Amino acid sequence: MAYSRKSPLRRIIDYTVLLALIAGTIWFINNYARSDLSGSVIVIDGDSLRINGEDIRLYAIDAPELHQSCLDNKGNSYQCGKSSRDFLKKLISRQPVKCSLEEYDRYDRAVSRCKVGNTDLSSAMVANGWAVAYLRISLAYIRQEAKARKARLGIWQGDFEEPEDWRYEQRRGFAGDAELLIDD
Repeated sequence: MAYSRKSPLRRIIDYTVLLALIAGTIWFINNYARSDLSGSVIVIDGDSLRINGEDIRLYAIDAPELHQSCLDNKGNSYQCGKSSRDFLKKLISRQPVKCSLEEYDRYDRAVSRCKVGNTDLSSAMVANGWAVAYLRISLAYIRQEAKARKARLGIWQGDFEEPEDWRYEQRRGFAGDAELLIDD
């Protein structure tokens, strides 16, 4: 049997295929090996958890940021971000949490649908007024939001700034302060 030598072009093709297989395997492991998470839970804020060191963002909701303030039904300021976090802690109440991965966000957090027993945490947060439906992601919780708003539950009891807008203003405020310092 005669040994045939591969052409340089054939070697390049073989190496490219091999690299593509390796990259595909890595992508599969990153996206599907971590698709179901459960374990010890730390509640970060009203829409973020940490399970076994993995940062999780609850699917299709946006809760007030931890340091965000809102107005209650009498116009008094309260720490709605902390109230939202505390409500999520109460929902979980040391019970096992099981999360199914939907996708990864730009911060490499696992955006996931999480449950305690049969309770969908995203749905419960919106239904009780401690988060808004994140309509850019999904319309899944729009009915729960409408009911919470009508019943004036949670953040709907008074006035609040949408969490996304609050984050934007905070970033803009910090940038504005930096510009002032630079201009001085």
